[in-house]
Amino acid sequence: MHWFRITLAVATLAVCADAATPGKRKALASDDPDVVQSAEERLESVSASDYDAAIEASRVGLRRAEELGNRAQQMHFLRNLAYDCWIMGKLERAIDYCNRLRSLAEEEQSDLTLSRAHRILAVIFESLGDHERSRTHAAEALALARKINHRSAQMFALGAVARGEMHAGNFEVARRHFTTVADYWRRRNPWIAANTRRNFAELAALQGDLDQSVRLYRQSIDALESAGDRRGLARTCYILAGVLRRQHRLPSALELLDRARPIVEEIGGHQVLADFHAELSRCLEASGDAAGALAAARIAEVQRDNLRAGEAVMRAGEFDAERVAARHRTQLAERDRQQEAQDRALLVQRAELRARDAELARARTLRWSIAGGAVAGLLALGSVVYTQRVRLRAERLRLDETRRARAAAEEAAALKTQLLGIASHDLKAPLRGMLSRADLIAADVAPEGEAGRALRGLRGEGERMLRLVHDLLDVSAIEQGGLRLKFGSVDLADLVSGIVDGHRPLAALKNLELALALPAVPPARVRGDAARLGQAIANLVDNAVKFTPPGKAVRVALEAAPGHVSVVVRDEGPGLSPEDLARMFRPFQTASAVPTGGESSSGLGLHIAQEIVARHGGRIDVDSAPWGGATFAVVLPVAVAPGDSPPAGTPAAPGPAA
Repeated sequence: MHWFRITLAVATLAVCADAATPGKRKALASDDPDVVQSAEERLESVSASDYDAAIEASRVGLRRAEELGNRAQQMHFLRNLAYDCWIMGKLERAIDYCNRLRSLAEEEQSDLTLSRAHRILAVIFESLGDHERSRTHAAEALALARKINHRSAQMFALGAVARGEMHAGNFEVARRHFTTVADYWRRRNPWIAANTRRNFAELAALQGDLDQSVRLYRQSIDALESAGDRRGLARTCYILAGVLRRQHRLPSALELLDRARPIVEEIGGHQVLADFHAELSRCLEASGDAAGALAAARIAEVQRDNLRAGEAVMRAGEFDAERVAARHRTQLAERDRQQEAQDRALLVQRAELRARDAELARARTLRWSIAGGAVAGLLALGSVVYTQRVRLRAERLRLDETRRARAAAEEAAALKTQLLGIASHDLKAPLRGMLSRADLIAADVAPEGEAGRALRGLRGEGERMLRLVHDLLDVSAIEQGGLRLKFGSVDLADLVSGIVDGHRPLAALKNLELALALPAVPPARVRGDAARLGQAIANLVDNAVKFTPPGKAVRVALEAAPGHVSVVVRDEGPGLSPEDLARMFRPFQTASAVPTGGESSSGLGLHIAQEIVARHGGRIDVDSAPWGGATFAVVLPVAVAPGDSPPAGTPAAPGPAA
């Protein structure tokens, strides 16, 4: 299956070849030197097979095109980013760029760009194994190309349609389409024609004719070598090595891998290196060289880790760029407000000058008609009135400036919360994808080996980051007033028992005693959101286990009193300092003590717990002894009878759960 995915990725290269044909230079019409430089750097990087540098150059060009508001340049760089990310195996990012490209193309009514976007989506979904969606996008790309009668776009789209027919089992239809595409490019572009040969080789392999497939792959290697496509030559060599391995022709397979090795090491790229060493590992394992196979497998895994790390760095760079852009927009808005204030001040000054001129004119008229004493009195009165008006205007200006400053501060806080929510939401999907891929890899890896331990470490870090993302989303919802609770009757005894049972494995790992004490008579139920209350109580139990040394005890008790019920969590940790007590419920504030098991802490758990309990009309009491240990008590009002008023602070009409 892995061999098939590599074959698929290489064989469909010709479908998008118009984006990166070696030696091809598409001049981007632009008067902006930054845009032209980014386009040239991207082309040079593609020629050198440095697709990481190509992606970075296109991202810089895209940001500049967005600043200039040039839609054509934005579509140019989005298409390059989608193609380069697909080449590097960053399929989720490639899909995102394609969708953005489709939106712009539809707004600009560019059928050619829209056809290219659908064609790239077709090969991306084929790489993912989603052949149904791949065929849908390929058909849409072909229809748009025929609509505008663009011959080369039709051939690229027809190649994608042919691959869909091939995977659907319609081999003869696929062969006819492949032949049409090959005949067209044989007279126009030898490099694309050389890539299309691999479609026939893969078709023969799917039909079970491995000898014919090997012969066609060797013809493709000769054509690619003549066309000077070293990257395609190297990839085709280790794909053919996989076919030969299936035929048990291991010496020939290893010979092809030796031929491809110097080219792979020269062009580099984490995806290419990972695919090459993965195939080398399988061939060495089949030939009985277990040590060499293990070494190659380790290199392939390291390259995949580097690829994932590069993706994380790119996401962080995009987030930083968005943050800088947001700050720039805020500065521009502030500059506009300042300019508006200056304009208003200038208008006020002009009005004052006109009023002053009018007063002077009236004074001159009165000076000739009224005696000197009367004129002096009027001038004094005018001076007083004018002074009062100036003071009133000054006070109004100061009041306006105060209001603007307050609005700017509120806007900045809202922007911070919005960016926090956006970043956390965008991180959820890749983290879940990373955990899913870790589970898929774990099925093929020995759990007691080095790779198994590495996968467990990777999954643990991924789950920790996912919990942090959920905490950040909760904080964002709290600050924006969007934390909704679904109220109902809650049995705290069952809820606390489940939480304690869930923490027993963690306590056992740290050699802790985790005890639960429930009253003989079940306490009254409380009214609230069971999931959110469980989250708050679980945060307290988690902190107690985290800061309690091995060999000590954590005790949880449910205590009832008239009108309320309490969940008490006591630990035997180092306790809390006065500084900790003063800031412990603020967001992003961590305790001065260090977790006994080296666990990490985001400083959000107590803040979220306090907000949840407060919205249930309750409170969290804290007590810490000077000699160590801390006690946290969640105090909640008991459930009210039908018709009574709900606890203070609870919503009048509970909405859906957050």
